[in-house]
Amino acid sequence: MRLLLACSRISMRDEDSERVRMLTSGPIDWEAFITLVDRHRVIPMVYRNLSGLNGNGVPEQIRHRLKDRFKRNTQRSLALTGTLVHLVKLLKQNGIPVFPLKGPVLALQVYGDLGMRHAGDLDILIAPEHIGQAEHLIRQEGYRSMHPDFSLSPRQQKVYIRQQQHFVYYRDDRQIRVELHWRGNSNPYLFPLDMDYVWERGRFVDIAGARMATLPIEDLLLYLCTHGAKHAWFRLFWLCDVAELLRTNPTIDWAQMMERASELRIQRPLAQALVLSNLLLESPLPDLFRGYLERDRGAKSLVNMALRIITQPADPPYRPFTSGYILSKLHDFSLNRDFKYKLLVFQRQICTIPYDWQTVPLPDFMFPLYYVLRPFIWFWRVYIQGIMKRLHIG
Repeated sequence: MRLLLACSRISMRDEDSERVRMLTSGPIDWEAFITLVDRHRVIPMVYRNLSGLNGNGVPEQIRHRLKDRFKRNTQRSLALTGTLVHLVKLLKQNGIPVFPLKGPVLALQVYGDLGMRHAGDLDILIAPEHIGQAEHLIRQEGYRSMHPDFSLSPRQQKVYIRQQQHFVYYRDDRQIRVELHWRGNSNPYLFPLDMDYVWERGRFVDIAGARMATLPIEDLLLYLCTHGAKHAWFRLFWLCDVAELLRTNPTIDWAQMMERASELRIQRPLAQALVLSNLLLESPLPDLFRGYLERDRGAKSLVNMALRIITQPADPPYRPFTSGYILSKLHDFSLNRDFKYKLLVFQRQICTIPYDWQTVPLPDFMFPLYYVLRPFIWFWRVYIQGIMKRLHIG
């Protein structure tokens, strides 16, 4: 893990390079290292920093595997950029305002290079009233519904849009996943990122001949902090985004930033991200936040929980009843002191979900029965199906 952290940065100082040389000259479990690189999705930075050592201490086979991953990530970045430009133009031509989240726009805005950030999927934010039209256009482009992967009834769609934040689509021939968002987070009390907000405060950049909306640096930082916190920072590359944004924007007004975070009640995710970035990636910690953890013990607890989740080699935090899962739920509940936020977190654990609707199809007039059936369907999914799957594998 120490080698991964040392390599997961864009700007390497002389002492950083020396540290990497020292670590690679010692005993390294390279298979475990590759597994960590894949999990944390930091191949661009790791490959560039290790290749700069001219292979010193890195086995040739490992160098080839890293290079292959780096090339595939770069190719995918270019493919995603082309797809994003096409979809943005398509939606705009049909009267749908579009706001890209993360992805190629973030790669250029923060790293200045499409290939230096993990290329995953495309996230597009639109207004809720345009969901039906946008869905139709995306399906016409050859995408199928991936989540949920079945047709929703009118009542189910209404509940889904109220509880969730996006629909997911997948194009098999290009292996591209598109997430169509109507808000930035499923819990609106974490960061109220919607089309009204972004059009009021947004900026614009040009990518491959297309004009793309983007957030100003201050709001972008708040969004990255809440996004990473929402996922309990399970993947290091989310923290790398924060660290690189801090490095390239040293003139941020931190008093104003804290005031903005206080208005949105997201001081804890902001403080947590800054402290984690300082501890793991050696980003400068603003003076305003140096004593914050002592004043807010909940924020200090969040930092400790995230450190355990980031560094644990065990199961991902979405696998029920693993230590990571329990820790991530506690982490989620602690992100905001606001009662409405905590109440919504609790409600989301007991509310009916698309899996219930697909497992037990009911007409809309019987929809309230899902709240009664929910515990039984949950038990079936987590325990019975899990046991059957293990027996089948065995």
